Amino acid sequence: MFIKNCLTPREQILTVTPDTRLERVIETLQAHQLHTIPVVDRFNRFLGITGYRHMMKAFLDNHRSWKEGTVTDAMEPIRPLTVFSGF
Repeated sequence: MFIKNCLTPREQILTVTPDTRLERVIETLQAHQLHTIPVVDRFNRFLGITGYRHMMKAFLDNHRSWKEGTVTDAMEPIRPLTVFSGF
């Protein structure tokens, strides 16, 4: 069995971009019963994650409405682990 047989196909993964409004992120998380969601750039490269915890921290740190923010304000950057296709 290969790892690729256990993973969700890329085209089925819900993602957001750094410029996505936090209000839209909350709607997406609620609609799909998620707690976090991957953040990708315009080339679909993984940048990190965001979710309720990240948005709450951004709200508390910045003292402004979550409706004013974007994912850039409330994401956790994560360096991706790259695995070669022959693995």
